[in-house]
Amino acid sequence: MRKPGRRMFRGAVVLCGAAVLGVVAAIPAATTTDQATAHGHGQTRITGGTPALIADHPWVIALANTEGQLFCAGALYATNRVVTSAECADKHTADEIVAVGNRTRLSDFTGVASGVTRVIPHPDWDPETGYADVAVLELATPMPLATIPVAGAQETDVYAPGAVGSVLGWGSLAAGEDATGELLRADVPILDEQTCADAYPDYYDTASMFCASDPDLPSGACEYDGGAPFVVGGKLVGVASWGRGCDSDKPDVFTRVAMFAR
Repeated sequence: MRKPGRRMFRGAVVLCGAAVLGVVAAIPAATTTDQATAHGHGQTRITGGTPALIADHPWVIALANTEGQLFCAGALYATNRVVTSAECADKHTADEIVAVGNRTRLSDFTGVASGVTRVIPHPDWDPETGYADVAVLELATPMPLATIPVAGAQETDVYAPGAVGSVLGWGSLAAGEDATGELLRADVPILDEQTCADAYPDYYDTASMFCASDPDLPSGACEYDGGAPFVVGGKLVGVASWGRGCDSDKPDVFTRVAMFAR
């Protein structure tokens, strides 16, 4: 049992159509499910976001299971590899995950899809604390899409307080609302380490995490946005990990992908 107080950014929405491999099925707007767990973990979406086009962010990936449920997001950093959160990947074996790319609206039949041959959570991932909440999915079929570079460990400027990053996903606009299935983007500033630690004294680890929020305009990850990429200056710097919920005044917490890059 995880400690109470952290809310994970994952969930499930029903897809339209049985086959998501071979034929890229449409995904209608869907209601939230009961898969949020008792310790407060739940789904995620881009609260306070604005519509985005997949053509501008071709590396954003939707993750679904083979039963037709969208549950998280990720980022294509190599043509055959997607990075997401370990919490998202933990509930599914490789043969139960489908990666869907190149789709602005999940209700469309456009885009590309691939099965997953291997799920690689970080070996130090701790579901109790959220430490090392990052995983790599190896795709069965490389995707002919542009990839996003991962920020290196020495690029500390991308984590500087005040640096504005973009979070992207298809999740909900507010807690308890249906997912609209539209790709949204929220631009939010990174907060200083002390503010993050004060917000989450029991869980926040300054070496492996960062937090972000806009106190003047609530925005960021919400339901169905687990693993959603956080991008600064065209580079992937984090994936959505956990927080206190879409309507909370607490910041969202992201995994620093540079710390775990190999």
